[in-house]
Amino acid sequence: MIARPRVSESRPRGPGKKRKTEADPSTNRNIKKDRDRKASLPEEQWVYQNAKKSFNAQWRQVKKKLFQQDHYQNADEATRASLEDAAF
Repeated sequence: MIARPRVSESRPRGPGKKRKTEADPSTNRNIKKDRDRKASLPEEQWVYQNAKKSFNAQWRQVKKKLFQQDHYQNADEATRASLEDAAF
């Protein structure tokens, strides 16, 4: 007999699926605090903060790849600084 894999109906399927709907917001205190803070911000400041987060995430990925390269690890401080400036 072949056993079927158990699939929870409450668990979302596929990558990036939300577990909660907009009508059922999270009760986590940190998420609630962030949601309230975002709701109180003007739209232009909210857009600015999202762009800033996106830029910082991109920069972290670039730096992570750069730090793993051998020529960066073997370089002196001045060369490292110039490589970081040229990386992004």
